[in-house]
Amino acid sequence: MKNVKPFLLVLGMGLALSACGGKESPVASQVTNIDKDLSCEELQLELNDAQYIKQTAEKNRGLTARNILWPFGYPATYLSADEALESADRRIEYLSKVYSIKNCKRALY
Repeated sequence: MKNVKPFLLVLGMGLALSACGGKESPVASQVTNIDKDLSCEELQLELNDAQYIKQTAEKNRGLTARNILWPFGYPATYLSADEALESADRRIEYLSKVYSIKNCKRALY
């Protein structure tokens, strides 16, 4: 019984520290009806934001030194990055359609 307390203490501290290991990716905003009222320039800015979120999520998704040092945080980081990638892809697809429907002249991205 004497060996159980130190073990539980170390286990608890390890879990607490591992919770700090994950890195959360930003998530793209939801698709709204307001998007249809944006100008071509505003749509381009929104598309750029979604692209930035996607790039950040892709960086967070890979195996990094931080994930190796804090292996228990890696699944949370990976799942957060997947969610961010999905939301960014949906946002980019939707905004690209709106951009096309409005006959905006500049090339996307």
